[in-house]
Amino acid sequence: MKKRHNTSTLTRHRWAPAVHKPLTLEQVKALTNAASPEWLGMILLALYTGQRLLDVARITWDAVDLDKRTVHFPMLKSSRSLTMPLALALLSYLKSLERPANPQAPLFPACFEDARQRPARVSLRCSTMQLNAGLKPVGFHCLRLTFLYQMRNLPVPAGEARTSAGHTSAPYSPACMDTLKHNLSKLQPIQ
Repeated sequence: MKKRHNTSTLTRHRWAPAVHKPLTLEQVKALTNAASPEWLGMILLALYTGQRLLDVARITWDAVDLDKRTVHFPMLKSSRSLTMPLALALLSYLKSLERPANPQAPLFPACFEDARQRPARVSLRCSTMQLNAGLKPVGFHCLRLTFLYQMRNLPVPAGEARTSAGHTSAPYSPACMDTLKHNLSKLQPIQ
């Protein structure tokens, strides 16, 4: 029987450098297989948008427009906002969820509460999930890097890929939405 880890056994050592590299397709599949339904959504949203952990955890249903195939992120780190097109695999996943009556309800309620009350807990839960998937805990940022790596391999110019992820060094304009939709349609589905 595979050992299951829980967040109470994990600590993050401040002196331990984070490993910043994208995940392989096999690692992503292991991660999605080990994820709870809520964390599966968190992974897919990050994997197909390149957004940061707390931005994904704090997303609410009113930020998702299934008809226009977009999701709107108010980004905490840069104090900007970004509207991203939804990749077909992500759109399909979101359509499979039951939409609550309250449009301000979070997509991922437990992660939303953790992000609101104790943001470090969300990161610890991510590390626990990575351990349960048989991976070295490298943090949620690896999904952002995986998104950028996928975009680069399409090939998408580096500036466009950074823009897609809402990177602060890349200017974003709503005019690039068609280009983003086109690029995202090329990403291979994970599941």
